Amino acid sequence: MDAEPEAAAQLVEQCARLPLALSIVAARAANQPNLSLSRLTEQLRNERERLDLLDLGERDLDVRAVLSWSYQVLSEPAARLFRLLGVHPGPDIDRLACSALVGDGKVGPLLTTLTAAHLLEEHQPGRYRFHDLLRVYAKECAERDEPDLNAVKVSITDFYAKAMTVADRHLLPCRDGQIRPTPPRSMPPHLSGYQDAMAWLSRENATLLAVIDFATRNKLAGHVRCLARALDIFLGRSGQLHERAAVHRRALEVATDDHGRLAILAALARALARLGRIEESTIVLDEATELLPQAGGGCSCPVAVHHGYVLVYELQQRYSDALRHALRAWELTRDQPNLERQADALNAVARQRALLGFPAEALPLVERALRLYRELGHTEGEATALSTLGYTHKQLRQYGRSIAAHKQSLAIDRKLGSRYWEAHTLAQIGDVYALRSAHDKALTAWRQAAVIFDDLHHPEGESVREKLVLLT
Repeated sequence: MDAEPEAAAQLVEQCARLPLALSIVAARAANQPNLSLSRLTEQLRNERERLDLLDLGERDLDVRAVLSWSYQVLSEPAARLFRLLGVHPGPDIDRLACSALVGDGKVGPLLTTLTAAHLLEEHQPGRYRFHDLLRVYAKECAERDEPDLNAVKVSITDFYAKAMTVADRHLLPCRDGQIRPTPPRSMPPHLSGYQDAMAWLSRENATLLAVIDFATRNKLAGHVRCLARALDIFLGRSGQLHERAAVHRRALEVATDDHGRLAILAALARALARLGRIEESTIVLDEATELLPQAGGGCSCPVAVHHGYVLVYELQQRYSDALRHALRAWELTRDQPNLERQADALNAVARQRALLGFPAEALPLVERALRLYRELGHTEGEATALSTLGYTHKQLRQYGRSIAAHKQSLAIDRKLGSRYWEAHTLAQIGDVYALRSAHDKALTAWRQAAVIFDDLHHPEGESVREKLVLLT
């Protein structure tokens, strides 16, 4: 153990610190002196074989048999909850999800029974988890004793898809140009507003990502698409850009029709572009373009694809190409009743005109987009338009107005918890202060931006650090 301390520590965790399991591992190591601890940890990493490896051939020296003694004395409702928790894919689970699993509100006594029997741990108030060995055993019990395991898997995924949809409505009250009614607090997960929704999503972050993987493995295409679409906003605002791209790839794996695939491709392209993976994003957009003839009338996908190209070309500083796609998006939306799509297109056209050096042409367009976003109550869109407005005023050398617009955008970014956009806006503010020779203020803004970009492991941090070096 002294020679391989990391492997020894991992073995302890793999054995859930159970004395019997540790004794069996020690016996195996003693009987096989050529078997390194690292190799033993590799063998135990396979969940399906772990309990087999912790069996020395006698009932008293078999972890599976010992765990079965505790399982067999449980009441049937408690035993069923134990099994269902073994199917649940997340690292932990809250009381509300446990209640949804058993189908009624009387889950408290069952959880008390399982924790009292040391089959489950309440590691935080109202949140429960298994040690690894117990999770493996609970899953085995489910596979052996549950009459309809597929129904259980659907039920688990369905709970999180519905809960995520409720949270998404709090995060984005306006979607596709429609004001969505606020879900009542009586609807699980019982959220009171935006901040409550963000807090719930933060608590369930790892579980929701695990559920998407779980739903993908089980070919639950509709659930995967629903989860990925709803989770996109939260992952973007919290700066989890790699995870955002990953969930759209999961949705793409199980997409069953061209229309669904097209929508996912458009979302994936944006996620990849925001990571600076321009070549991959372009490939995805080209694939989406090939599917456009299959898009029906009124479908938003063609517009989304054009906006994807706008982003990709802008990041490559190919502003004329970006403007061409922005104008095409405007042509497709200008006569539609969907004000959000109109605002998106107007903002895109304005931004590209400003980037091409025509800020006077851009100004009325972005001001119109801003009015539309405010009319809709689309807070995120408002922040985006304010960012374009700030850049436009900078190009017009109206630096005071530029900083004022960017600061309004920054206030919204911070209110929404949009970490990437907070950093991006801070970088823009630093640029304007530098043009005004307010170097101390520029350095402060850039340093704040660099800290966030570094925390997000985002490539935009490099350009900010270069500015810091040049000015110091």
